[in-house]
Amino acid sequence: MVSQIEKSKLDRPSLNETKYEEIIRTMGVAIFNELLVEVSIWSDYGLQKMIGKIPKVSPVTKQIQVENDKEYAWIGIEDIMDIILQ
Repeated sequence: MVSQIEKSKLDRPSLNETKYEEIIRTMGVAIFNELLVEVSIWSDYGLQKMIGKIPKVSPVTKQIQVENDKEYAWIGIEDIMDIILQ
């Protein structure tokens, strides 16, 4: 039997190649110029957003660190659905 939690999970949307390239390009501009970004992050229960700068990138784990005055988070590149310069 499928639990209620499992039923409420959403399917991961797929990004096309153009959108993926746009995200990577925007990340590069944000890192190089130390700009604020708004990152839309995929989770099983919907999109979450975080605003901050990207001080670190880990090519080994394929994650970026987004930090602001209150918090920081390591976000998997595959979980990024959109990124907008602020």
